[in-house]
Amino acid sequence: MAYGCEQALIENNPLKRLALRCLGATHLGDRSRNHYLMRALRRITLPDDAAVLNAGCANGAHSFYLAERFPRWTITGIEIAFEKIARAEAIAARKKTRNLSFQVGDLHEIRFADLFHLIFSMHVLTYLQDDQAVLKRFFHALKRGGYLILSIPTPPAPSPLPWPLKNLFEARPPSTRSTAKESVLISHGPPPGQERIGYTNEEIRHKLNAAGFGLLSITHPAGPLWQSAWEIQTAVEKNPFLRMLLHPFLIFLVDLDQWLSTEYPYPLGRDSLIIAQRPA
Repeated sequence: MAYGCEQALIENNPLKRLALRCLGATHLGDRSRNHYLMRALRRITLPDDAAVLNAGCANGAHSFYLAERFPRWTITGIEIAFEKIARAEAIAARKKTRNLSFQVGDLHEIRFADLFHLIFSMHVLTYLQDDQAVLKRFFHALKRGGYLILSIPTPPAPSPLPWPLKNLFEARPPSTRSTAKESVLISHGPPPGQERIGYTNEEIRHKLNAAGFGLLSITHPAGPLWQSAWEIQTAVEKNPFLRMLLHPFLIFLVDLDQWLSTEYPYPLGRDSLIIAQRPA
């Protein structure tokens, strides 16, 4: 089962439905984060009947993928957007998935206690108003010895594209310096609907330690191929024909970057893949 292919069950656009059936999820970020999740799962040991929380599950694609691969797991997806949960539930009904459930909820307000063997949250933490409070709720929701997997963006860094491609696609590398406004977003949380610029390793270590977690690893799984694909896609976003022409190649670059499974130091590697644990 390709990651995200279940979304074809309720997709009305015939071209998108065909792409989902053949390729699975075609969004580069979503696709790469599922690679991150599977990479992290290979590094931990969970019971065969693990209870798992997908915190910020969006359309449920990660949950569906895991439910198929691990049929004895019990997976709960929670998401604040009602329309996304409605979509996920409609897909689950069509698939008759029995080890998966969804609920509408705000991660700031979850009240689970000692329930899950694993909580994973993929590119969600940067959108939360009080990320520290949510990490504490994750800690209490885990069983002792339970694991937390996070995917979070890193701060901006120079472009990895060689200069001929930069000129060709007019890719402009983001500044590596944070403005005063950006620093406020890191410290006090973003306005509703906006996102922090990313976490340094020191910042996320501090937040996890303050929540009670033991940090097992921080890696940067998005290598230069992934970054180049994302920059090219951003550069051609307003050209539908060029975007459609290049997109299969960009998907190949993202998948190849992950299949290489190379660990890079930041800023050569971007995004952070974090594995933490509630002490036993």
